[in-house]
Amino acid sequence: MLFKSRSAEDVYSEPVINGEDQHLMLLKISNIFSKHKTNVKIVVSPLYDEIKLNPKDLDILSFYFGEKNIYDFSGPSHFSLNIGNYYEKN
Repeated sequence: MLFKSRSAEDVYSEPVINGEDQHLMLLKISNIFSKHKTNVKIVVSPLYDEIKLNPKDLDILSFYFGEKNIYDFSGPSHFSLNIGNYYEKN
């Protein structure tokens, strides 16, 4: 079987933005974007395993870059339902 079965319930990733250094780095990136008037969009892509981005990480990204600039397609969606959207080679 090429594709493993997936859980029917929502599964969230562990938080990955959790240190002062990471917050400082995101602040610096955000400040550079503001200084240069950069219109940035952050896209969290869907994965076959349909794991959702941790809500704490999503809140942090929204804080630094603006909620309207974050596109979270993680977790179950019309993108991840069709296994034809994935490519795996043995």
